[in-house]
Amino acid sequence: MGRRILQIILILTGLSASILEAQTDSLISLWAEFSKDDPDFIERIQELNEHPVHLNSADKKELLSIPLLTPFQADSILALREKLGVFRSKRQIRSILGNRYYELIKALVTIHSQPQKNGAFIHKNYFPLSGKYEASRFLGSLIYDYNKLYYIFSKHLKVGLITQKDAGETSIFDYLSGYIEYKHSSLHILAGSYKLEYGEGLLFSDPFGRQKSSMATLPFRSSIGGARPTLSSSENMNQFGLFGEVRVFSLFRWQVFYAGNLRDARLDAKGKIVIGLDYDGYHRTEREIAAAGRVTEQLVGSALSVDFTDDFTFGMLACRLRYTPFLAFDNLLNPNIGSNYNEEHFILT
Repeated sequence: MGRRILQIILILTGLSASILEAQTDSLISLWAEFSKDDPDFIERIQELNEHPVHLNSADKKELLSIPLLTPFQADSILALREKLGVFRSKRQIRSILGNRYYELIKALVTIHSQPQKNGAFIHKNYFPLSGKYEASRFLGSLIYDYNKLYYIFSKHLKVGLITQKDAGETSIFDYLSGYIEYKHSSLHILAGSYKLEYGEGLLFSDPFGRQKSSMATLPFRSSIGGARPTLSSSENMNQFGLFGEVRVFSLFRWQVFYAGNLRDARLDAKGKIVIGLDYDGYHRTEREIAAAGRVTEQLVGSALSVDFTDDFTFGMLACRLRYTPFLAFDNLLNPNIGSNYNEEHFILT
């Protein structure tokens, strides 16, 4: 009896997962010209699909979390809500956004109270049947396996974990990452995997890059000016370390961050100079496995900003980036360079 109940649960779970995946795939297809298979972009769309913005309670900052929404459109939505008192249909904002953009974002907004979800577990796996993957070329099995778990303990504390094995890799935990985040109105602490977003993306940018598209005239939203946790499968693009922010009087924000990342790279014959960085995250062949985690990237930085209004912020950012071993192109330009390559940046935003 117990075994049969377990079978029923597994069938229902699999059915729910299939429906959720189908819904997500359908949504991603609408954004295809912007996502370009970008895991960060896709992750943000998935997050908003799971937790849509409530049009009757969202403030301007929450509205601007929607990709492509402009500050002018956000102000117009808030003004219309104040005039109407409450939105009774999502279609009431169509006149502000236009038909095409409304069709893109209508799944990312809601006027209904959403049931509180404390967490979710997403699992995907498949076995490719096409000739693209040849078993003889790779050391591991051709099974692709993906697992993502997040849990919200309270409105201030949440955790997340991701594992991924690409087809041809040997370990089911080839990519393993996660985070713990505590966020309060005056204090934000983040440990683990995160993305940095500042200003217009000169140093650190959000996933909504300025790709070419048929909607190129729409300006993309500015970044959040800080860090956000990520469970993206971009293995060599995220930061892994610590981030802290202190906010004073809802006006001043001081942030510090540190990251120690192992990046995939190819070294010269002596193993002392980096001759190329690999960003695809594949570890299927002896060559790809040999390149895994060969370079240590250390990032240290701090930012200070003053939020005068919702539309005007003055900020300063300083950071230092160090690679060990050093990168080859700097050795060619400067033969006297030491064993490390450093970058130092200071910008105003």
